[in-house]
Amino acid sequence: MEVHPDPDLAPSDGPNMIPLAKLEKLISGLIPFIEARKNMGSDPL
Repeated sequence: MEVHPDPDLAPSDGPNMIPLAKLEKLISGLIPFIEARKNMGSDPL
């Protein structure tokens, strides 16, 4: 995952970067999925 304060000004890969200001919200949204996966144990099926 690449972040940058202003992806439009990044020297390379700007379109692939997440704006730094949006990173905390993104990570917060992923935490429930990470926790759910942890609760599945080593055999998810």
